[in-house]
Amino acid sequence: MAGKKSKKKTDTSKKNDIVKKGADTVKNISRTYYKVKKAMYLAAAVATVFGLSFAGSFFRDPQSALSTFSYEVHDIVYEIFSDFDNLEYGIPGRQDTIINREGYAIGYSNAMKQPLWVCYNLTAEEVSSEKAKRGNDFRSDWRLWGKSAQLEDYKGSKYDRGHMAPAADMTWSSKAMSQSFFMSNMSPQDASLNRGAWKKLESHTRKMAKKYKKIHVISGPVFINANKKYIGKSRVGVPEAYFKILYAPEQNEMIGFILPNKDTSPQLKKYAVSVYDVEDVSQLEFFMKLSPDVRKKLKISVNKEFWNL
Repeated sequence: MAGKKSKKKTDTSKKNDIVKKGADTVKNISRTYYKVKKAMYLAAAVATVFGLSFAGSFFRDPQSALSTFSYEVHDIVYEIFSDFDNLEYGIPGRQDTIINREGYAIGYSNAMKQPLWVCYNLTAEEVSSEKAKRGNDFRSDWRLWGKSAQLEDYKGSKYDRGHMAPAADMTWSSKAMSQSFFMSNMSPQDASLNRGAWKKLESHTRKMAKKYKKIHVISGPVFINANKKYIGKSRVGVPEAYFKILYAPEQNEMIGFILPNKDTSPQLKKYAVSVYDVEDVSQLEFFMKLSPDVRKKLKISVNKEFWNL
């Protein structure tokens, strides 16, 4: 009798195992189904947007349209399945659309037709890399279909298409380099500023990344006047100034810069300010992922000696 009871228990245990395996299989099938369903919805949405955009550009320039279409399909798949560190310290806020790409993330304004902020990490290794040469493939941003500034908006305006995430910071990746030329990364900069003090600040940022191994960079336009100036048919807003923030996480140092959008002195220390000052003029809030105590201490700092100013 004891043997029969033992056999009965064994049979029951096997049945339970079979039921459990069956339930797990159903769960896995269900998960896979919903993943496939989600991917199909995404594919349909992408196909709709690309279809409309592609149709228009194909009739204008078939060869260019086919090349761009192929590149952008690869682009969107790559971005969906990648995990970039550009937003490591938080989202500054106040934007219509956030786009997180390989080299940088932006918070885009539909009204101003430009980013209100751009942020990314820049390392010594990336600065030293020469994998990618500068291109000049300025183009509207397919992720902002119907809302992106166009190349024509800048023609005859006397303003440069000023990179917020500079191409020279993207030499470590051909994709990041190319993506830095999307019009969603541009802002109307006075030519003297873009080719003078702003360029010098960008170069100084790379020097700091080499020196301190890693720098978190945030840049963007500053709109002050109620009566704003616009250029082009898309009505791209012209900022009164620009800001840049540098943060060295390993050394716990932070500094800000505010440069007027005009011919400006190349002496960068004249424009060095605290991050609190940048927040005041930009109406943004930075580094929300840092603890309140650390954030407060860093944001009041203007250590010009540390930043070689």
